[in-house]
Amino acid sequence: MKLSIAVCEDEEHFREYLKKKMEEYLMGRGVPFDIDTYPDGLGLFKEESNLHKYDAIFLDIDMPGKNGMEAAHQIREKNSEVDIVFITVMQQYVFEGYRVGAARYIMKKDMEKLLPECLDALMQKHLRKGRKMEFPFVKGERTVLLQDILCIEIQSHRLCFTLKNETLYMYGQIGELEQKLADTCFIRCHQSYLVNLEHIARINNYIIYLSNGTEIPVSRAKSAEVRRCYLRYKEI
Repeated sequence: MKLSIAVCEDEEHFREYLKKKMEEYLMGRGVPFDIDTYPDGLGLFKEESNLHKYDAIFLDIDMPGKNGMEAAHQIREKNSEVDIVFITVMQQYVFEGYRVGAARYIMKKDMEKLLPECLDALMQKHLRKGRKMEFPFVKGERTVLLQDILCIEIQSHRLCFTLKNETLYMYGQIGELEQKLADTCFIRCHQSYLVNLEHIARINNYIIYLSNGTEIPVSRAKSAEVRRCYLRYKEI
């Protein structure tokens, strides 16, 4: 799967420098990619499809016309999943960046050090999104994208898979399934549930709220681990 990135930066020399560094890093790791550059937020928004075509958008905050923070708010109105990475010389917008779900906040002076780490995290998340697995469902074996599974619950000796657009069932033990999914984005939050970290909208006390509005209980024993894994996952 190809990693698609947009760079929105008004300074031409830095825009080209950033693109070159990304190209060198991704080519060195054999990752297919597309990188588009824009001189300002207006260019990024010229085609609405731009808000849905990228896996990550790198935004300079201090741009003329539509600055990076304004662009980020507008992006979030249309796309809640794309990763937003702020690149800037200004620190005062860090907390506002969290309000728009910014994945990273990179100071330009630290770009050499922090860009490789950020790209590594993006690559890992991108690989997880494309991962598939086969399951012996009641209606027959089927391969599904793991990112399409919101949660898995044990119900009357059957495992109930809640997907984005359907519900599937299989027989088995949730403990065995937990082991099978051990190196994926699923975590055991309760004796009866496995939940996909990608679809957690928020955690409040001992309740997980999923992206579709479903509420999942979190056991007290697993609460700290679930929160730690969730915060680490959200860092990309």
